[in-house]
Amino acid sequence: MFTRHFPHWPPGQPKTIELPRETVYANLVASAAKHPQRAAIDYYGGRVSYERVKREVDALAGYLQQLGVARGDRVLLYAQNCPQYVISFYAILRADAVVVPVNPMNRTEELRHYVEDSDALVAIVGQDVFRQVEPLRGLKHVLVAAYSDYIDAGTDLPLPEFVRAPRQKFASKVEYWAEALSAGLQPGEHLAQPEDLAVMPYTSGTTGKPKAASTRMPACRPPPCPTSTGAACRSATWCCRRCRCSTSPACRPA
Repeated sequence: MFTRHFPHWPPGQPKTIELPRETVYANLVASAAKHPQRAAIDYYGGRVSYERVKREVDALAGYLQQLGVARGDRVLLYAQNCPQYVISFYAILRADAVVVPVNPMNRTEELRHYVEDSDALVAIVGQDVFRQVEPLRGLKHVLVAAYSDYIDAGTDLPLPEFVRAPRQKFASKVEYWAEALSAGLQPGEHLAQPEDLAVMPYTSGTTGKPKAASTRMPACRPPPCPTSTGAACRSATWCCRRCRCSTSPACRPA
């Protein structure tokens, strides 16, 4: 263990940190119980309390499960920095699924790769970028969010046009954020464990197509797949089901 910094360590502070055996969602539950009315998000003057965040996370998680999202499924998250992004992130985890975060600067063909590579069937998107998702045929459900839903009506802050824009209706068959929350569905038992795959971000793709970077169960430590970059081989019998290679078709389950 590296100890040369110990002589300069703040007095009374622990020199090691024990990783908690809790999920990310459990941390939200604890914060909502301890500080229910404290602002968790301040968005252009619109303040969202921890209590409200947890309530909406649970409602959205229940809605996702009603759409068929199950443990280990991938859900694409494609939006600007906004309250819906934070709430969606926790809701996907509460639904025992995996967050696939996507930069809102990406366009249709880039999105097509993420959808096909991650096997995502559901996406949560900002309405300003929905047109980039609309041509994709691999998604069964697309949930659209309007950023203006969380703006304080009395704010005097300058708002970008895409943030100010009211809710839109699209010709395509989509789901809508407000309707998802108003359905008031409660999720089933939270089954995800601290070791479960939680987030699957993609690289920038400077040496080829973007590749997913994901964490896997500690018990599953397969060798790197010889036909992909940094991925784990799925061909061996000891590779658990949650270890899905996302960068090589040769490693996908039959």
